[in-house]
Amino acid sequence: MLCGHCEAEGCRSQRAATQCPECESTELFWTLDTQVTATGVADGRLRSSEVRPVLVQGCDECSETIEILTDEDMARVRVF
Repeated sequence: MLCGHCEAEGCRSQRAATQCPECESTELFWTLDTQVTATGVADGRLRSSEVRPVLVQGCDECSETIEILTDEDMARVRVF
């Protein structure tokens, strides 16, 4: 399915929530986090290729995680 926002195949940006599906609050936020690939290496000894950014959308009211966008998802979004 093509995204209506960026016209990329499989992009999930058209699903950006405006309301929490759990508590129906409209107090939502985006935050940047990191995700580590499963390498078995102890913290502090990771290579940059083993860590990737993720954007997380959550609810301020109930702390529900609504959406997680990977670096690949972010790369597909065009900002006009």
